[in-house]
Amino acid sequence: MCSVPLILSHVADAVQPDGRPIISFVLFVSESFVGVLVYLEPGAVVPPHVHEHKDECFDVIEGQGVIVVDGHEVKGKPGTLVFVPAGTQHGLRNDSAARWLLRETVHERVYARTALYLVFRAFLKRLPVVGVRWRCTTAINGRYHAAVSTTALGTTVRPASCIKRMSSLYRSSGQCSG
Repeated sequence: MCSVPLILSHVADAVQPDGRPIISFVLFVSESFVGVLVYLEPGAVVPPHVHEHKDECFDVIEGQGVIVVDGHEVKGKPGTLVFVPAGTQHGLRNDSAARWLLRETVHERVYARTALYLVFRAFLKRLPVVGVRWRCTTAINGRYHAAVSTTALGTTVRPASCIKRMSSLYRSSGQCSG
């Protein structure tokens, strides 16, 4: 997760071609907001797909290609901005002879259940268990995948099932009234 401001004076220099047809370079990640540079080689295609809970915005930085939104083709050239609301089918196609670079900004809609996960995660970050500070790692969809403990001996990654055991251990230690 990004906790400091990010400033790039020439964003196109952040992604260097390496032979792959499509490169996604993550610029930043916060609780429900992600910034990615998407680089497409000539002929590369991102097939049509739908994100049920994510709004996306595509901003063309250099080159040109086609952004397909709900079956409509939009010619994407520098300066083009396309907003794709959650639940809308979309895809990308570089039909030019040069590389195509877009900035993709994604906002994941936060629902009550996800908000509760965020509150629980904030609680666990402050949970002292015998001198250990716990924090939970999440995937972009807000689901818990692992618990990470940091001690003087290093960092330990534990499966998500440990989260429940950690909170019950804390409660039974008498350090928590909850």
